[in-house]
Amino acid sequence: MQRERSIRTTRSIDILRRYTLGKQSVQEIADFYECTKSTVLRLARQAGLPKRPKCFPTKVKKATLTMLKAGKPLAEIQALLGVSQAYASKLGKENGLQRYGKY
Repeated sequence: MQRERSIRTTRSIDILRRYTLGKQSVQEIADFYECTKSTVLRLARQAGLPKRPKCFPTKVKKATLTMLKAGKPLAEIQALLGVSQAYASKLGKENGLQRYGKY
């Protein structure tokens, strides 16, 4: 029983660390730890962490669009700006950029 609690505590700390870094979406964190989004959000709430903004700052949005127009790969955009590949792809589509080929 004690070992199980220890494992849960370590896992919770890892989840909170990833949540705090903000480089992964809540769904990506949940998928990695094989739990639900609700679990990740509950842990964050219990730890007193602030809610993540529902959108990225204008500066990040503009930088993402600039990189998309320059033809940068989604993985590179994710690594440099801390946005998910899904966000970058969606933003490109919303701004009339093609998903495949050069932007």
